[in-house]
Amino acid sequence: MRKLKDPEHVVKVMPMELMIQVSQRAIVGARGLASVKSGELRDKIGFGYIDIDGMRIEIGAYADHSGFVEFGTVRMRARPFFRPPVWAAVYQFWHDLPLSQLEWWRQ
Repeated sequence: MRKLKDPEHVVKVMPMELMIQVSQRAIVGARGLASVKSGELRDKIGFGYIDIDGMRIEIGAYADHSGFVEFGTVRMRARPFFRPPVWAAVYQFWHDLPLSQLEWWRQ
C-alpha cells in the first residue's frame, strides 16, 4: 500500500484499493472455476461498477445462464463457480484490512 499524508484520504482510499484488489482476486477465481463450453460465462464475469465515494464495488456473472449454472436446475446439478471465490475474497479482505482501519469501519 502507498503512504498518503492526509489521514481522511488514507481512511477512504486504502480500504477501497484493498476492495478492488480483493475483487480482482474473486473475479480471477470465478473465471477459473467457470465451466467453459462457449466461453460466454467466463468472459462475462467482471466488475459491474465501482463507486469510490460510496465505497461500493459490484462484481457479477452477467451471462444469462450464470444463475442456472451456479444454483442448478431440476435437471442439472449446481456447479458453483462464483460464490466460493467471492467468500474467499471477503475473508481475505477482512484478513488484510489493517487493525487501524477497523475502528473506522465500525462507524
